[in-house]
Parts: sequence; structure tokens; C-alpha cells
Amino acid sequence: MYINHKSLIIFIVSIFRLSVAEGQILQPIENDKEQILTNQYEELIIGSWIPEGSEFSDRNVFNNDGTMLEYSAEDATSHFNWYIDTSTTPSGTLLISSLRLQNVNDLSDISEFEIDTLTSEEMVLVYFNGIGLQRNRYFKK
Repeated sequence: MYINHKSLIIFIVSIFRLSVAEGQILQPIENDKEQILTNQYEELIIGSWIPEGSEFSDRNVFNNDGTMLEYSAEDATSHFNWYIDTSTTPSGTLLISSLRLQNVNDLSDISEFEIDTLTSEEMVLVYFNGIGLQRNRYFKK
């Protein structure tokens, strides 16, 4: 029985490439879910958000260019760069999204909030305030 070694090697390399390609396809599918949610949140967050119980003069304005201005009594008091990140829990069952704000005047000043809710009308952010978790609710105007 004659075995063409060149054909055998091509066959083995093809099998290896196929298995590697399948492994590479599986990972981005999870990343696609994360990216889809991140993209949705990035669209929904654009606009003016009023903290629950506040007037329009106190608001956070998220802009398309990735900046956020914080207003108090109609004056811009803080300027941030914003970024939304979504990741999968180690078990792979939950997607967790977070909002990061980086102060443009002090790049080491970064705040991170878990996005509990983000719709076209309401946003709920959760963060650790040093004692425990605090939830802040905002309404879009």
C-alpha cells in the first residue's frame, strides 16, 4: 500500500487549520454579544440625564464624541471622557456593563459604575461609595 506523504501532511494541516478556525469562531460569538450590548448602551446614553429629585439645571450631558459634562445650577462643573465596557461573567451566564468616567483635568481620577438599567428614558447606575453599594437613578430629558 502506497501512502502519499505529501497528501497526508496537507490533510493533517487542513484538519489543524479547521480546528483552529472553529476555536477562533467560538470566542468572537461571545464577544459579539458583549459588543452588541455595548453599542446599544453607547447609543442610549447620548443626551441629558437628570438625577432623580433634581431640576434640569443639575444634569449630566453625554455627547457622541465620548465626553460628558456635569452641570450644577446651569454651570458646567466637571468634564469627563466616558467609556462603556461589557464583559461576560466567568460562568458565561451574565453580561455586566460598566460606565467609566475619566476626569479630563486629572486622568488618574476614574470612576466606575455598573449599569443596572439603561433605556431611552431611565438610567440606574450602581457604585461602591466606601460603605456599601449605592444606586443612582437618572431620567432622560
